Amino acid sequence: MALTCMHNSFIEIFVTKELDNERLDKIMATRISRRKAKRIIKAGAAFVNRHRVKIASRKIPAGTQIKFPRELPAEPPAVDWQKRILHQDDHIIVVNKPQLWPTDPTLFGDKFCVTAKVGQIAGIKKLYTVQRLDFHTSGTLLFAKNSRAAAHLNELFKRQRIEKYYLAQVGSEVKIGFIKEPISKSGQEQGRFVVDSKGQEAVTEILESTLVENGNYQLKIKLHTGRTHQIRVHLSHMEAPVIGDPWYGNSDSPPMLLHSHKIKLNSEILGQHLWISPLPDYWN
Repeated sequence: MALTCMHNSFIEIFVTKELDNERLDKIMATRISRRKAKRIIKAGAAFVNRHRVKIASRKIPAGTQIKFPRELPAEPPAVDWQKRILHQDDHIIVVNKPQLWPTDPTLFGDKFCVTAKVGQIAGIKKLYTVQRLDFHTSGTLLFAKNSRAAAHLNELFKRQRIEKYYLAQVGSEVKIGFIKEPISKSGQEQGRFVVDSKGQEAVTEILESTLVENGNYQLKIKLHTGRTHQIRVHLSHMEAPVIGDPWYGNSDSPPMLLHSHKIKLNSEILGQHLWISPLPDYWN
């Protein structure tokens, strides 16, 4: 017998002595079909004591916690990743990330994420994430190929030697200038963030605001800090949420019009670079 906790999207099993040392897929099959269990494990969406396990035959002792999603999400749109590489050398790789692709592995698996796909193309088992773009955000994304390059890039971010520029569309005009509002995790909604005077420093600069043909305002934005969901939270706080934002706006039907347009890098080791990702077709 196994004790089960049911959440909205996930199932948790606490393995009892009756299932001591049983296979992972057989324990999961006490709640879902064994075929489905194997599919979830293969996708990298099964966690044993919070560690991702991809071996269906792994023997699981009593007292262990197993967590997995009720359903796997639909596969993201197919992508020709080779065409999305903007730059590659021995130390870094830069890509134009499409919307609807997570940067890193998630609780729903490790197969369909940018690090996995780009790592395959680069012939690297592990890419080092030095910045992230949200699931619904597209555009320029920088990775390190080794730990030394990752440490150097992180230092460059701290010294503001890497500049990140975004484009966004909103439904109302936003004043040009700085938005300096601290951000912290929401105490009410998991995974979301809010403006909070006790939060971490967050600085967003609105460089331009232009009325475009569809009636929206297109913003050119520079990030001075890199808090999670920073642009989305700041613009929502200014009562001008990003068009199509399913979390901080009024839309449950993306595409979300937020794009990492340019990254400028100034390094004594890696040199000077400017990488630009063109706007996706759905912006037109």
